Order: sequence, then structure tokens, then C-alpha cells
Amino acid sequence: MGEALKTCAICRQTKPRSFFNGVARKVSYCKSCLSVWRKKHPRKPKTAEQKRNFCNYVLRKRRDSIALGMCGDCHKNPSVFGLTYCQTCREIESAEKKRKAKSLRDAVLNHYGRKCSCIGCGEAREEFLTIDHIGGWGKSHRTPAGYKLNGVPLYRWLVRNKFPTGFRTLCFNCNCSQAHT
Repeated sequence: MGEALKTCAICRQTKPRSFFNGVARKVSYCKSCLSVWRKKHPRKPKTAEQKRNFCNYVLRKRRDSIALGMCGDCHKNPSVFGLTYCQTCREIESAEKKRKAKSLRDAVLNHYGRKCSCIGCGEAREEFLTIDHIGGWGKSHRTPAGYKLNGVPLYRWLVRNKFPTGFRTLCFNCNCSQAHT
């Protein structure tokens, strides 16, 4: 009596059971197809040591790609001169950063108001709106590293701290004129 046969779901070849892993599943992959698939799709790490090994693997792959003049992100396209990313990956990253910054700004403006809170102004065009520190303490509001907190880092801080009081929406002109009153 011969060995039982199975069909691989990837290469569609019928092979003896010894060519498959011991796990009984409805969908089976032969050992050669499974090893190729696992190289393309590394497993998510579970333990601290696996996480460390996975991070080392990713960093090693990135370093090797950069050394060969390839993109450190997709590992396929040549990198732009003097940089570690290809033009496509740079554009994708730039678009993602802009999208995140816009969503943070929208969240902050939705909370503090989409119109200048100065009496008599009422400016509502978003490109002119800014966040003002009520009481003029914005100059002393800094990151732990000592940098001024403005723009996207300020929006991120406001969202993380659950929109604290002491802030309001002003147009740029009203915000600048507050320093002179």
C-alpha cells in the first residue's frame, strides 16, 4: 500500500504526505511552497526574544538594501541620490504625513471651534485659523526636549491630553495682535 497523497494549494501539485507539514488542515501547502511563502510573509513575533529577532531581521534587511543602493522601505526601487528611500515611497510617506496632520488639525478645530473667537472678527477660513494659548503662556509651552510646541506637535499634544482648557481658536491676525495688547 502506497503513501497517501495530498494536493498543494499553491503549486497545485499532488505529492506524498511526507512533503507536507504534520499539521492536518483543510488547506495544505507543501514544504517548499510554505518556505517561500514564509520568507515573503514573516510571522508576527510573540515573545520579547522573537520581537527582538524580528526587529533585527527588519533592520538587517533595511541596512542591506540601503548598502546596495535600494530603497530601505520597499527594497525594490533604487533610492533617490543621497536618501534611503525611492521616490515612490517618499511620496507615499509624504501623503500619509499630510493626511495625519489634517486629521489632527480637524479634530482640534472641531473641539475648539472653526471660527475666530475674537469679538468682531469671525474669520472662518481654515487656512487663517490658529490655536491660541489663553493668557499668553504659549512662549513657555515647550516639549520635554525644550522645543516650542506649535503646529502639528501642538495638535498632537492637545489630542493626547484630551483637549485641555486654556486654548481657543483665533485667526492669525488676532493671534499676532494679542502679543501687543
